[in-house]
Amino acid sequence: MLKIASLVILHVFGCYSVRRLKEAYWEPISPQIIISEINKLDNVVLGPDDFSLSSVPSPRNAICHMQPDPTSSEKVSGFVAFKQREPNQRLGSCLSLHGFDTKASKSKNRKHGFHIHEYGDVSGGCGSTGGHFNPTGATHGGPGDKERHFGDLGNLIHDDDGNVFQSFVDGLISLYGIHSIIGRALVVHELEDDLGRPGDPGSLTTGNAGARLACCVIGFTTEEMVDNSC
Repeated sequence: MLKIASLVILHVFGCYSVRRLKEAYWEPISPQIIISEINKLDNVVLGPDDFSLSSVPSPRNAICHMQPDPTSSEKVSGFVAFKQREPNQRLGSCLSLHGFDTKASKSKNRKHGFHIHEYGDVSGGCGSTGGHFNPTGATHGGPGDKERHFGDLGNLIHDDDGNVFQSFVDGLISLYGIHSIIGRALVVHELEDDLGRPGDPGSLTTGNAGARLACCVIGFTTEEMVDNSC
């Protein structure tokens, strides 16, 4: 990114743009990059809520439309929906996924690691979503553990027909605040998440959950959409 002396930030039709005053042209830019540049120039600490999230009323509803990774032989698709009534309340979720390999169900591999990843970027398939969402630098664990990544959601279990219908609540992740999951990715993995075993570096980082089968980007939606989905 070029060093710039001055920025004009506009919010037009839900998109952020930056104008380099001396060069006088427009370039689409993400809120994260804008935040980074302002913090560098002015030493002001901003978060995502200072841009797109603070105007969204309660309750907040979100959805993620799962798509298979281009490299995966398992064509997993479906949706994951979220609802949170207030910032201090637990987040509820329901999901409906299908397309898991039913041949794998004859083995012990019915469980699949399920995580929120840091970046809502699926331009390069699920591999471009980065690692687990982990703003506090914790070690990997399960959703019920005291120490865990924000993105650690445990495992999904598919049935004999390759489908998953589950619901859960979580007291750590949120649709509010600086650690909101809005704009981040959900990833379904090939293998079971072992939930963090001491002495195993891979387990304490990723849960040894293997390749990425499918992913999606979490975005706000209407309450009607979530209520009709769950």
